[in-house]
Parts: sequence; C-alpha cells; structure tokens
Amino acid sequence: MTLSYLNAVRQGRNGFWRYVGALLVILLFWIILGSIPYAIAVVTQGDTLDRLTAYVLVNLSFVSFLCGLAIALIGIHRRRLLSLVSADCTVRWGRIAQGFGLWLLLMLVTIGVGYALNPQSIEWSFEPQAWLRLLPLALLLTPLQTTVEELFFRGYVMQSLSLLTRQRWLIAVLSAIVFALPHLGNPEVANDPLVLLLFYLSFGLVGALFTLKDNRLELIIGIHAANNLFAALILGYPDSVLDTPTLVRSTEFNPTASLLSFLVLSALSYYIFFGRHADARPRTTDS
Repeated sequence: MTLSYLNAVRQGRNGFWRYVGALLVILLFWIILGSIPYAIAVVTQGDTLDRLTAYVLVNLSFVSFLCGLAIALIGIHRRRLLSLVSADCTVRWGRIAQGFGLWLLLMLVTIGVGYALNPQSIEWSFEPQAWLRLLPLALLLTPLQTTVEELFFRGYVMQSLSLLTRQRWLIAVLSAIVFALPHLGNPEVANDPLVLLLFYLSFGLVGALFTLKDNRLELIIGIHAANNLFAALILGYPDSVLDTPTLVRSTEFNPTASLLSFLVLSALSYYIFFGRHADARPRTTDS
C-alpha cells in the first residue's frame, strides 16, 4: 500500500494563518528579493547587460525562491521539503532520469522531423565560445529553476488544494491556472496570447496528470528540466524568454505548432510511462 502524494500535506500543520504566512514568505523571496540582483544590473548596466549575465541573474532568483519555499515548509508548516517530492520523503533519481531522457529524445526527434519537412525553418546559430560559456551554467541553473517551479506549482500548490477538495481533476485544473498566470509575462506570449495561454495551461495540466498518476514528482521534474535545457542550449526561437546562444534557431515562432507538438509528445510520454503498465502501478490510499 503506497501513501497518496496529496496526503503528504497532512504531515505538517495546515492552519489558515500558516498558509497566509507561508505565501507571504514565498512571494517575498521569489518576487521581491529574487528580483533585486537583476534589477540592479538593469539599472547600472542598461543596454550593455549581456545576455549570459542576464540569464544567470534571472535564474539565480530561483535560489531565493527555493529558500522561501524551504522556510515556509520547514519553519511554518513544520514538514520536510522532500514531502513535496513524495509522501515518503524520498527521491527516485532514476525516475528523474527517465523523464529527462525520454522528453529530450522526443524533442530531438521533433527537430529532425521539422527540418526534414521544412529545412528553411531551422538555421545553424552555433557560437562556440558563447555556447561553451553557457553550457555549465545552464546545466546547473536550468534544472534548479525547473525543479523549484515543480516543487511549488505541482507540489505545494496541488497538495495545499487537496485540503479544499478531493476532486483530482479540479486540483489539476486549478494548479494549471496558477502555473500559467506568471508565465503570461514571457515575451513570446505577445505573438499569440490565447494559444500561449493554452500552451502553459496544457503544460500545467500534463504536469499535474503525470504527478498524480505516478504518485510522485520526479517524472515531471525530469521532463521540465529537459524541456527548458533544450530551449536554452539546443533550439532557440524569436522572442524567447530564454535569450541564450543555442546550437540552432527557428526562423519563426509558431505558437500553434508548439502547442500541438507539446500535446503529441505528452501523449506519447504518457503511453510509454503509464499506458503499457497500467496494472503494475502502485495503488494509493487517501486514508
């Protein structure tokens, strides 16, 4: 018998005032304190701020975000930070690797298919010196950024919502909305706000579905890291929030194609991880 992922919230203290205090702490560290280094750089350097420095400063805000989340969980809710990963507070590194490896492979295949169908849609943009400077920073900071987002949006938010409702579909939808809202400030959203809103909602829903189905957070941690590392190092596109020196670039950004591609890759991933082994998945209990 495996403990329910959502029931991990009951390991801590959940009074109303604790959520008020916890959210204030998280927002303080994430939005305010985390933004200070980048804001100072913009004020002091202006247009001379190079894209690598900007990338580092933006991602360092997630270190502050993680600190706020840890203070909220440990100091206010009185439970372990790893309870956001699994109900038994363990981490299955192999599951992270599975999610990462499969998603990266599928995205590489997508590039190949796109190039074969339309060679003019992708152009070589490799800058060896800039890319090699970015590589170690991206391998460190991007997984940190995506993991912190998963701990908060799929972990803290979904587990907290389970105190209000036991309807998993509603928890998934509400957490997807919470995930989508801050991403609407990304510059690429201006290309097609409605489709990009659907994209971020879809990402949030898929993340929630995979987490609830696997009864753990590791799978979507790996998928999210692969997705963002792919965008930071391999394939860039116009107006991307990740303005980094990638190996290749799309000559145009097609939001609808991106959404459809994401849905197809999600369906394939779901089948590979869950469809063939439906009877082998661990049973959970909400008791």
